[in-house]
Amino acid sequence: NMAIITEIKQGSNAEKNGMRAGMEISAFNNIPIQEAIESFLAHCVTAEDTEMKSYALRVLLAGNHL
Repeated sequence: NMAIITEIKQGSNAEKNGMRAGMEISAFNNIPIQEAIESFLAHCVTAEDTEMKSYALRVLLAGNHL
């Protein structure tokens, strides 16, 4: 029910805003992290694994750069 940041790209906005490896993320915009990543998970898969959730979290945290 939480994510741990393992690395931050040097010079990224995340680093500039104080994110560091080892920090825990329990919510995104006040939404529990598990709930926040649900819309990024494949709806056709019946069993979610750690790699799927990790990918969904990275997509969520990357944001929209349009």
